[in-house]
Amino acid sequence: MRIEPVYDRSDLIHRAIDTLIRTLAEESVVVAVVCFVFPDACALGIRAIVTLPVGILMAFLAMHLLGNRPPTS
Repeated sequence: MRIEPVYDRSDLIHRAIDTLIRTLAEESVVVAVVCFVFPDACALGIRAIVTLPVGILMAFLAMHLLGNRPPTS
């Protein structure tokens, strides 16, 4: 048995960030398709595309202000 004082979670965090980026890209594609099929829904689609990344940036800003730093490569 070995005791390790630090548990490295950087791989888990990097995979979570990759998943987040992929999900945002998929969401943007779906909204673009909806805007193409239903042109009247473009304003709502643009709002959805802008709102999600801004919310994520605000969460990172709050973590930064509270002293938590996002992982670096």
